Amino acid sequence: MKNLMFLATACFLLPLLPQPCFGIEAGTAESYKARARAERAASLRKYEERENWEQSKKLSLTKIIPKSPRKYDDCLSIRELKERSLGYLECWHLEVTQVLSETELLISPIKGDAQSLWLKDYPTKGIVDGDKIRLIGLARVEGTESYESVTGSNVTVRVVKLLSEKEALKFEMEAKAATEAALFRTWTSKTGKTKLEAKFIDFEKGYVSLELKKDKKLVKVRSTKLSKEDVKWIREELKKRKLQEELAKKEKAAKK
Repeated sequence: MKNLMFLATACFLLPLLPQPCFGIEAGTAESYKARARAERAASLRKYEERENWEQSKKLSLTKIIPKSPRKYDDCLSIRELKERSLGYLECWHLEVTQVLSETELLISPIKGDAQSLWLKDYPTKGIVDGDKIRLIGLARVEGTESYESVTGSNVTVRVVKLLSEKEALKFEMEAKAATEAALFRTWTSKTGKTKLEAKFIDFEKGYVSLELKKDKKLVKVRSTKLSKEDVKWIREELKKRKLQEELAKKEKAAKK
């Protein structure tokens, strides 16, 4: 009877335990309490993140506003922004430090010590100092700007610009074209007498499939007839493709 009363009391005090309360072995109560505290903390973080997202002003030049932010791994790192970087910043919870003009804002991450950002070419009407914001859509890093802090020191920060849907589409097309262009290279025969500009398609059963740059025709060449440099390039390209396939499979499995 005493054991039953003890278990009933434990269940009353630990309502958030993921496992059924009955059957807990003696001496493990603290580990279950720690797990319950960790779960409560995780739930609180998710609630705060959702509340921050919902209450923040969404600054965007696109029509579609997502219901939730992207994952941190899918966003640019504010700490590591580089010139001409192109990507998303919507996972970062930001605050307007100062409205600089009708089209410029100085913004800073709310948490952490990452650098401030200078947002350009965005209409600031209705935005005031202290607003909590999110930057929605593709953003591009465009140089730097400097300003004088309240202590009188000179501070240099990265300039970012949100892209419109038209600009985003243009950059995506340019990036795709650049990727395609990078696949074209000069292939050389083993003797060095024959050269051709073509894109690598695939390698199977000792034959290399190539798309000719001139007329887009598909040709197959036995790998033994290519230069050592070409064969080495094919090996490296196949390794990269295999790695990409493995990563894609892992990501797909993780989403299930």
